[in-house]
Amino acid sequence: MPPPPTPTCRALARTPRLPSSDWAGLCKRLLAQAASAGASAAAVQLQAAVLALVLAHGPASATGLSSVLERLLVPAGFQQLPPPLQAGLLASGEQLLLCMPTSRHQSTVQAVSQLALQPSSPGAAAGAGMPSWLLLAAAWRGLATLAGTAAASSKVGTLLHVACSADNTPPRPAGRCRG
Repeated sequence: MPPPPTPTCRALARTPRLPSSDWAGLCKRLLAQAASAGASAAAVQLQAAVLALVLAHGPASATGLSSVLERLLVPAGFQQLPPPLQAGLLASGEQLLLCMPTSRHQSTVQAVSQLALQPSSPGAAAGAGMPSWLLLAAAWRGLATLAGTAAASSKVGTLLHVACSADNTPPRPAGRCRG
């Protein structure tokens, strides 16, 4: 009997390297299995464990895990995640870019901004979702992590410009909230 996938994914996410295998294919199958199981606690835990594994080992190009993230960064794949995991993915900023080839950085930031600005996920209609402004805040948090890294500092201006131009409105300056 094989080990259960959720604890195995969690353990593998903490390892320094993954052994040779088709990790992208395995992660895609596990995410599809979890999505077909609905919004059960076990399915959400499996999705969270797979996402942790993908983000932890995605920077190693030999794993091919960037293809898993590319699937999650399109509306159909993104909406298969529960809202807290959607926010976590959008907030992962620097780690998300580290998992992607350099040639995909601009399109990745653009995808993050577009996903944050889309209406709500299907779960939101049932009351289980999260307000769209929380997804937008998560995306800005992810973009802010890019601004704090020396490696990305030369590209941050371009990336933030792309993110802001998605809805043609500049970010509002911090200040007092009106209640």
